[in-house]
Amino acid sequence: MESTSDTLIDAHVHIFSDGLYEGIRQSMEAGGCSHINFLSVPRQDGRGTYNEVALSYKKIDPERFYCFGALDYSGPNGEPFHFRSMTAADRAALAECLGRQPAQLKAQGFDGIKIIEGAAGVRRILTFPLDGEIYAPFFAAAEKERMPLTWHVGDSPERWDPAKMADLEKAGDRVYNQPGDQSLEAFRAEAENVLRRHPNLIVIFAHYYFLGGELQRARDLLRAYPNVCLDVTPGGRMYKLLNDQWDEARQFHIDCQDRLIFGTDLPGLANKDKWPIGSAVNSWRGMRAYFASDGPMAGPCPGAKFLEPGQTMRALNLPQPALAKLLRENFRRIVGKAPARLP
Repeated sequence: MESTSDTLIDAHVHIFSDGLYEGIRQSMEAGGCSHINFLSVPRQDGRGTYNEVALSYKKIDPERFYCFGALDYSGPNGEPFHFRSMTAADRAALAECLGRQPAQLKAQGFDGIKIIEGAAGVRRILTFPLDGEIYAPFFAAAEKERMPLTWHVGDSPERWDPAKMADLEKAGDRVYNQPGDQSLEAFRAEAENVLRRHPNLIVIFAHYYFLGGELQRARDLLRAYPNVCLDVTPGGRMYKLLNDQWDEARQFHIDCQDRLIFGTDLPGLANKDKWPIGSAVNSWRGMRAYFASDGPMAGPCPGAKFLEPGQTMRALNLPQPALAKLLRENFRRIVGKAPARLP
């Protein structure tokens, strides 16, 4: 395993299958990853979550794995609520159920909560605004319990960009131009309404809050909400956007070094029955090299597929103190020096 000074905590990995521990352990040791934070999500059919899958790894190795649980939308009889035809009583029952879950997840040994409900695609299923009555008890309870949230808000801006939609549709990527789809700004307005109501809520916005191309706005967000951090997990064209404004991007990462969390998403890896060790190692090494090394990136790096012909990705070459905070220290300070104990 690489030296302790080079190790990282990957704070953003989804897991959907148990029984992959040995491959995960091997890749972590080869890739210099000391800890993983597994993020659960609700099951697509509305029947429960992947919480037990995430916890299965903490039960095997409680020193190595953090876990953020997902909200469970199962109804009183275990069947999912029919979200588009809920009665007033159903809505009240769901709100009460969600309000109980931060304390329940904490008691089960979870370190925080993953909120995927702010993703534009998920909103087509879970149609409730996050600043509305359904989620009000949940956010109040999460604030009271001091449970950190990793919160996905909206999606990459190009998915609302008419100039890019045709290319996205040809590639089979989702775009948000259907009746009922709301704008990226509407998603952000919901999230920031919640932050104003709950100033002590601990939030890690995933994927830079999709502000890779609006770094001054990202600075303003962090200045306005002291309990908010951003994770640097790749999403869409954000690393290409950072590369296009390299000087500003590097200075942003230095100035905001106390508010950035490392994550990869390990795209397409965690939902398979066999953990691909080499791909995980390459992902960790490539992303760490982007933040740590100097000059043009020679190997795999985040966002490379979005570069224009002849364009190269230039590493940020962050100072060692900023790099250490990004890779591991900020996560430990915000979430915990060690994973929460299991009951």
